[in-house]
Amino acid sequence: MKKRDLVNNYSRRSVIKALGVSAAAPFIPVLGAEAADNGAPKRFLLITTPSGLGSGATPTGAGTNYQNGPAFKVLDEHKSDINIFRGIDYKAYLQILKDGRTFNVTNSHPALAPHLLTAAFTKKKDASAFDGDQEAVYHSEGLSIDQMIAQRLNANPATKTGMEYIFAGVKTPQNAYYHQVYDKPGNSLYPQVDAKILHETIFNAASGGGGSSDEAFARRIAERRSVIDYAKGEITKVRKVLSNVDKMKLDAHLEAVRKIEEQLAFQEQAGSLSCSIPTLQQEAGVYDERYRIDGENMMDLIVQGLACDRARVATLMWSGAADNTAFTTKGVTTPHHALTHGGIFSDAKVQARDKVSEWYAERFKYVIEKLKAIPEGDGTMLDNTFIVWTSEHSNDTREHDRTNIPYITAGSCGGAVKTGQFFDFTSNRKGHGDVYVTAAHAMGLTDVESFGIPDASEGPLPGVLA
Repeated sequence: MKKRDLVNNYSRRSVIKALGVSAAAPFIPVLGAEAADNGAPKRFLLITTPSGLGSGATPTGAGTNYQNGPAFKVLDEHKSDINIFRGIDYKAYLQILKDGRTFNVTNSHPALAPHLLTAAFTKKKDASAFDGDQEAVYHSEGLSIDQMIAQRLNANPATKTGMEYIFAGVKTPQNAYYHQVYDKPGNSLYPQVDAKILHETIFNAASGGGGSSDEAFARRIAERRSVIDYAKGEITKVRKVLSNVDKMKLDAHLEAVRKIEEQLAFQEQAGSLSCSIPTLQQEAGVYDERYRIDGENMMDLIVQGLACDRARVATLMWSGAADNTAFTTKGVTTPHHALTHGGIFSDAKVQARDKVSEWYAERFKYVIEKLKAIPEGDGTMLDNTFIVWTSEHSNDTREHDRTNIPYITAGSCGGAVKTGQFFDFTSNRKGHGDVYVTAAHAMGLTDVESFGIPDASEGPLPGVLA
């Protein structure tokens, strides 16, 4: 009788069946069902990959009826969330500016990289320096779009966050080729490339979260804590009447509930029930497999950092320009950078570049699906985010081409951006600064009329904003 009372008339078999599905399975639906309020914040995520994209990333067709090229077929299931752009150039390179200045973006990675995200003039600190010199090489005279948006948001108390921005690098050497992100003219920032350090920076409670004084939020926290306390109590009672083997199984469930309790404490401190603390994967395998794992760790950290409202702007730099990764898991043994030099339109190199583009498209799909997995209001976190993916040059007509700079976006940023289209500006070419004006408007900064070199920026891209 005493044992029956202890387990509230649960039989040993029914308890194991109920708790054996997965760790803390009966309680996870209750703890995980809460969606964020409809007033979710807008976020901006900027992603850069090196050495352009292959021709297989270019769609056919037009508008909403476009068909992905072979390198982007992996994105077909998310077409309605994605835009692809063509006819976007380093426009200042192609024209004489109104003030009489000309801007010949030197055809080298160290010169192209600082112009990519700033759309501003670049110059060498030391004209006689070797291009590989990290400090003397080209630097931008402007801010990068991520830093401009982050600074504007954090200057406003209503949109200020605990972290001004998140800047992560995957395999990013600290050399002349990483200069892309600028928080002020001439001052490039280096990304955090250690996932463990970034994890600590974002999720350590001591680093300060948003917090919340909202009564409804406090009530939901209390309800979840009540469910957790109940779960722990029931597991403790059941444990007393089980065999040693079953006790070990149940202890695993108890540990799972404790982790949920730890996550709830963080959510309470962060002021958000949408976020969780990610667990880092261990790096293993061949080089591009380790590259993938490291990238997924960084994407997980960024997504949850944004979900927890630790920041509303994040940048992921996969590598510096001229990356030499060989994508052997795709059957490509030639380093990526070498595929953009020397007979680049041979069938072998075209096909290899498409395989590399496919590899990066799979990673783009990964972050899209991570964002779509988090409910917010009537949709998902992706619906409140604007992702811009780009690279420092293209390979359309020659090595390091400065026309048709690749731009792929995802998410509608709270309905501000039309999605599911191929925007082809080939007949009315646009400067890449206009992509960033579009991003600024999507994020609510509608007073931004141009970005980078004013003569090369006309305003938001036509037809993209809702």
